[in-house]
Amino acid sequence: MCSSRTLLIDGPVELKRGLQRQERHLFLFNDLFVAAKIKYNNNFKIKNKIKLTDMWTASCVDEVGEGNTNALKSFVLGWPTVNFVATFSSPEQKDKWLSLLQRYITLEKEKDYPKSIPLKIFAKDIGNCAYFKTITVMNSDTANEVINMSLQMLGITGSERDYQLWVNSGKEAAPYPLIGHEYPYGIKMSHLRDTALLTQGSKDSATPSQLQEPFLMEQLPREMQCQFILKPSRLAMAQQLSDEQTQGEGDLQRRHGLQEIRGHPPSYDRLLASAECQMKLFICVPVPAAFILLLF
Repeated sequence: MCSSRTLLIDGPVELKRGLQRQERHLFLFNDLFVAAKIKYNNNFKIKNKIKLTDMWTASCVDEVGEGNTNALKSFVLGWPTVNFVATFSSPEQKDKWLSLLQRYITLEKEKDYPKSIPLKIFAKDIGNCAYFKTITVMNSDTANEVINMSLQMLGITGSERDYQLWVNSGKEAAPYPLIGHEYPYGIKMSHLRDTALLTQGSKDSATPSQLQEPFLMEQLPREMQCQFILKPSRLAMAQQLSDEQTQGEGDLQRRHGLQEIRGHPPSYDRLLASAECQMKLFICVPVPAAFILLLF
């Protein structure tokens, strides 16, 4: 353990992602977060070791976990590139963990070097805009803030409500959608450190001074790059499809009206509908020994 590393708090927690639940014991140090699985005889098996500079917290528990969640005892906890709902034993424990995490994440971010990096944003399914733009992001910029900067650079109207940032870091089989509170800087720097370890083969070689060119500009094989992709959000796409469907129905009705005005014969379906309408004009008048159908 680092001589300057201090244990701040530890304790049990339930981590939930979707419907999956995990019982873990957390250890929070001044610069490091450790999640461990509880074994027999009070032994622990370390499952995650995360630098605090790579972590984030949020309150959007309903967007991360499914089913019932006690929001008074829970908050969102994440790192590249996952989000969990962390549920503690009491609201007091939750508040204590959240306060310490936020404080020491901020303190560690002040030590980041460099504090800004170039980030290449690829646009996908967004009209005919440029294929990508490179923007400069700070270590404190959230995914939503990066979206707004990217839209401005790409000359696209809209906001973070209309678009979503996805990341392909190589840790998942497919691009991972960011909710908006995550730090793209932390995601990329974590990826670059992992890449440096793979390419140089030594933990000692992954120093900040060596995480410069060519790493920061991603002059690497495509499969080793950390890619950020800007797409329309699912809600925006659903609204667009709904608007197009409504417009299509309106266009169809106008075309039918023009056909009748111009003397075009109506379709079979319209003839049938017209006949059904006319049948409603028939009435039955009872007379002795017969019914006479009268058409008005």
